[in-house]
Amino acid sequence: MVEKPFNFEAKSFKVSMFSWNVFLHVLMGIIVGIPLAYAFSFVKDNQSFSIYLHILLLVPGFQLLMGQSFLGLAPFNAWSTELNTVEKRRAHWIIALLSSILVIIGSFYVMVFKTVNFYSLHGKFGLVALVFTIVNLFTGVGALFPTQFKRVWVPPSLSKITHLVFGIVAFATSGISLCYSYDKNAFKNWIGAEAAMGTIVITGLFTAFLCINPVYTTYKRCYQLLMGQSFLGLCPYNSWSADLNTVNKRRAHWVLATMGSILAVAGSILVMLWKNVNFNTMHGKLGLVAMVFTVVNLVTGVAALYATPLRRFCIPPSLSKISHILFGVVAFVTAGASLCYGYDKNAFINWVGAEAALGVIIFTAAFTVFLSFNDKRAAAASQNNVPKQPRQAAARRISEALASQELRPLFDVRGSGNRRV
Repeated sequence: MVEKPFNFEAKSFKVSMFSWNVFLHVLMGIIVGIPLAYAFSFVKDNQSFSIYLHILLLVPGFQLLMGQSFLGLAPFNAWSTELNTVEKRRAHWIIALLSSILVIIGSFYVMVFKTVNFYSLHGKFGLVALVFTIVNLFTGVGALFPTQFKRVWVPPSLSKITHLVFGIVAFATSGISLCYSYDKNAFKNWIGAEAAMGTIVITGLFTAFLCINPVYTTYKRCYQLLMGQSFLGLCPYNSWSADLNTVNKRRAHWVLATMGSILAVAGSILVMLWKNVNFNTMHGKLGLVAMVFTVVNLVTGVAALYATPLRRFCIPPSLSKISHILFGVVAFVTAGASLCYGYDKNAFINWVGAEAALGVIIFTAAFTVFLSFNDKRAAAASQNNVPKQPRQAAARRISEALASQELRPLFDVRGSGNRRV
């Protein structure tokens, strides 16, 4: 008996999601309220004013505003449920911009007033969160203006994925830094050891709950997206790279391939550490093969990128490029096969339905085959020094010139009527 697909429009599902959203907002209020109460105690006891402003700016900046910028894009968020997609994105970048401003000001303010910085895990994770927040501002501009950045060989998908990944890293590291601040003796003496441990648990749960959906989406889609775009970027008729020359195409290819490889390896290692038993299914076995070939493909990619210097070590450039192509195709094909086996699991079938799961498997397999075949043709064309399109244009101009010569008159009408030589 075939199970029916899950009904996302059911009232029970909507009630559950709205309840979950309220639960996250309650956790957010607790996490923001406790540090602010602790910060006000500094003013009451006439203690360090810089620490007071540091807490007053960073906790609302990270946990409140950045958390709300995440939730604002969710379909069942309370305050944004009546907004359309354009209005949600507008609210997202406004809140994220305010969050980044508070974070940067609060971080640099306490760095100026302290003589020694980044000596504790709280400070080190805070520095990582600050760096990724600043970088995320630039990727946010790229995601906000994808059409304009497309002209400088930055595909819209790359801008959005990098903005998503850097935002997750910034928010997660800020949550870890906040947990380490709760473990300090000053906070434990103020609230108590048991209450401090409870605050750490609540902060960790809130950070994990808020990041789990974008992390899952990134893990499932980034490999196919980035590696697929790195393949398509070398094709002569790809939309975003059609106007790029060969050097810029290769540059975009290795940037996308490097990002896809980093995400794939990191996601694979994380799930291997989380699970007690690994590689007991076809999904896991093919995923292991894809990860191994991805790592090897990174090495062959470096060899293909620096083919001329490696020539001195008796490594022909053709060997570097062909091995890079073969390892890349094997990695991408096995990743697609592993993804198909992932769609064949009961959890996914119960969520989307048996027929829809079969359709997704067929689409994934067809996409993998088509893209791998296209990549072979594009890579073969890239082996030549002269691109294919300029050769065709040159041949067309030569044929037109020959045609015009044949249409010229056989006798010179301006001369004495003698035949032209």
